[in-house]
Amino acid sequence: MEELFNTLPKILSFECDAEIREAIVIAVWKKLMDNFGEKAFAVRLEDDTLVVAVVNEDWKWHLEKLSSEIIFKINSAVQYAAVRRLSFHVDRNMTGGKIAKKPSGKLDSKALLGNILSSANLIEDEQLRLQFLNAAAACLIRKEKLENSSG
Repeated sequence: MEELFNTLPKILSFECDAEIREAIVIAVWKKLMDNFGEKAFAVRLEDDTLVVAVVNEDWKWHLEKLSSEIIFKINSAVQYAAVRRLSFHVDRNMTGGKIAKKPSGKLDSKALLGNILSSANLIEDEQLRLQFLNAAAACLIRKEKLENSSG
């Protein structure tokens, strides 16, 4: 797993889809903020703002105070200024991190697959290319599950 996280900066150095960038930032959040348990979950990345759901106002206040440190840790991990701002929202209905994602248009899988494959072809290192494709596949599966569960 650590090896996969070490490849994230290389993946982000290529022009990649916003959904892939979002999945990478959320994965980094989960890894770095593991000690917050079920109190705070990264929900989505809107441009350069990471939206985070928290269980109550206390957690919101504490995490707002730590925002600059959290942003620094995330951006250091991906070696890219992916997050410039954190937006914390209280969601009292949080259950195990299963928060409905902002609805988006249906996935055009053929176009997205074409973008992923063309991005993958830019990666010369065969092992890194395979890891990129595996990560992209996992993101697509996650997105499909979210779409199926919310609609």
